[in-house]
Amino acid sequence: MQRATVAGVILLAVVAVVTISLFATNGGEDSGDVVARVNGTAITSVELDRAFTSVRAQFGELFDGEDGDALETQFKGRILDDLITQEVILQKAKDMGIEISDEDVDAEVAMITEQFGGEELLDQELANLNMSREQFRTEITNSVLFSKLQEVEFAKLDADDAAVEAYYTENKAQFETPEQVKASHILVTDDATAQEVLTKLDSGEAFEDLAAEYSNDTQNKDDGGDLGFFPRGAMVEAFEDVAFTQEIGIISDPVESSFGFHIIRTDDKQEAVAQTLEEVRADIESQLKGQLFEQVITGWKEDADIEKLPPYDVESDEDLFAAPPVDGSDAVDEGNPGEPTLDDSEEQVD
Repeated sequence: MQRATVAGVILLAVVAVVTISLFATNGGEDSGDVVARVNGTAITSVELDRAFTSVRAQFGELFDGEDGDALETQFKGRILDDLITQEVILQKAKDMGIEISDEDVDAEVAMITEQFGGEELLDQELANLNMSREQFRTEITNSVLFSKLQEVEFAKLDADDAAVEAYYTENKAQFETPEQVKASHILVTDDATAQEVLTKLDSGEAFEDLAAEYSNDTQNKDDGGDLGFFPRGAMVEAFEDVAFTQEIGIISDPVESSFGFHIIRTDDKQEAVAQTLEEVRADIESQLKGQLFEQVITGWKEDADIEKLPPYDVESDEDLFAAPPVDGSDAVDEGNPGEPTLDDSEEQVD
């Protein structure tokens, strides 16, 4: 629910992983036990529990074992670190006299509402987070304030040409679009059916019509079997070897995989493209400024009077919030050959 600002990433790292919102509203010491203080301002157990609600919903099974209580304390400790950093920045923004208007907040609320698909769907998500509309607006207000503070600080930072060029040289792969191919397929269960489809194709029937009639890939059969563009490594080896090597417009003989037999048509190809330094200079400067801004925030925290109370006063370097795999390889649906995977060992086709 946050814009992808550097401040947001630093302060709300948990949000990006488990899709929660950390509550910045301070309820005062009568709103729960004090679990931390930042320059005398209390962060309470109520605030921490609110932020933890969605973590538990996401990773609930982790807390059901005999070590569940200890693990919950560890998770809350990491969330508390983010709440502390958030409070440090809120206080710094206030000290610097940074102001935002109601119109700025209204615009952000409207944008997020549209992203969720309207008021009703947004209200459903807020209910899942146990968040009121008032709390939601407070969170958005803080998000806009963070963005404004970042703009002010970025204007003070400088990413020199030498640093930009070094970053580009060291991270060239980041700015390259790999070779890609656009293909369509018809997936059937056996070779006899595949040969039947080929015969109909040879007689002039349309690939798209036969995909709709025969293909077992329910995700794209009604789109003529269109798989779109994909790079090497996105499909099982046998499939992509044919798709990448045959000429555009050619229809393959049946290609066998663990899902059945694929008839593949190569529709288009794109060569690998590397962006030039000048094309990505602005993006690199922003990334480097983001790194410098992290150092600024670290300095603010070092200067702040921060007190964490038991049981959260123990530091931990363990990455409890490591992002889950993004390629779906840990949750393969063997009954659906249309799900993509970046792991050829799964033998699955997009």
